[in-house]
Amino acid sequence: GEWEGATASRVHRAAPKRVRKCMSASAPASTDTPQLASQIWSQFAERASGEWEGATASRVHRAAPKRVRKCMSASAPASTDTPQLASQIWSQFAERASGEWEGATASFNPQGGQPIPIDPYYVPQAFRDWGVELYDWQTTCSTLAEAEKQGSLKNICRCMMPTVGCEADAVAFTEEAQATDGGLCAVAPDGGYVAGPLQLDVEDGRARVEFCLPLAPVAQQQQQQMEGQKRERVRVVNRLQVNWQSKQWELSRVEVHKERYDGPFKGQIDLCGCGGGMPGFSQSEPVVEERAKSAGAWPLTNVWAYDKDPQGGFQLSESPHASAPNAAHQSTMLTLLPLGLALQSSVEGDKGEVFLQLSMVVGERGNRMAMCSYVGGQMQRAIMGCHEG
Repeated sequence: GEWEGATASRVHRAAPKRVRKCMSASAPASTDTPQLASQIWSQFAERASGEWEGATASRVHRAAPKRVRKCMSASAPASTDTPQLASQIWSQFAERASGEWEGATASFNPQGGQPIPIDPYYVPQAFRDWGVELYDWQTTCSTLAEAEKQGSLKNICRCMMPTVGCEADAVAFTEEAQATDGGLCAVAPDGGYVAGPLQLDVEDGRARVEFCLPLAPVAQQQQQQMEGQKRERVRVVNRLQVNWQSKQWELSRVEVHKERYDGPFKGQIDLCGCGGGMPGFSQSEPVVEERAKSAGAWPLTNVWAYDKDPQGGFQLSESPHASAPNAAHQSTMLTLLPLGLALQSSVEGDKGEVFLQLSMVVGERGNRMAMCSYVGGQMQRAIMGCHEG
């Protein structure tokens, strides 16, 4: 508030012994140094002493206390509030991740980033007769993360089958339901997350590691909501499989979903018509390599790191800065994708070692990042981070 009042200042003419010592220590070598210090102090005392009238203002920031902010920042020290902070982050995450999302999706080859056509089985005969290849699905995704069920996330994604005209009105679809109970490894307050199996199952021979990156930080999302704008996110699903010949893990495809918020969670009881939805992006230009590499080298201003705990689950790291990745690993493969996305991947199938890191360039100086790593087939670390330019 604003405070009105008066204050009085009085400075004694004789400089305190400690002040004289400090001034002498920093003064140039001179036999007059003590006398010069006394002269400066005398002039200061004359001008500083007196009755002063004025006003002052105090402001308390609504942000979390410094101790809590430090725990959430990249340089967070150990804190006894880590479990409470993790619960707070989960509550914020659940609020921003849950809901009905509509968008578009396309798959890409991880070796070169080329878009993969939709399987002909789902393409109408008319398109095949005309020799038209389709790459983009229209999609809806129903996401539920409940505040009281920490660590549980459910996604139901429906891909609308391509139609000629509107005779089917987008009622034919494929559906994939994904529950990540126990496999949600990292979350962030802005609605971003890392989800994947805690252990790669060689017998099953398949695995999916999913990254979700919101396009805007929390403050901007709140501003968008006040202005009636719909927030957006990008989900990237990395498909891992065991090669039937070598019996080793490999990255087979990368699915990119661009989605915008359509409303609160309803269990996806409604499907959008063929005239709506988000336009496809598979044919858009990929991010420029130099831009992707420079963005990956920017220091992260916020980091949410999760490390494996002795019980086999994941807990919020008390030292996220030590877990934060730096520049791109030299041994990884770089896949350049549309929407400002760049995926670094390293899969050593015989050792069960997998490293995946997704970066998304936002604006001129913004960057979103998600990372996870497996050692011996077991998830060891998962990180969400961002750089706000």
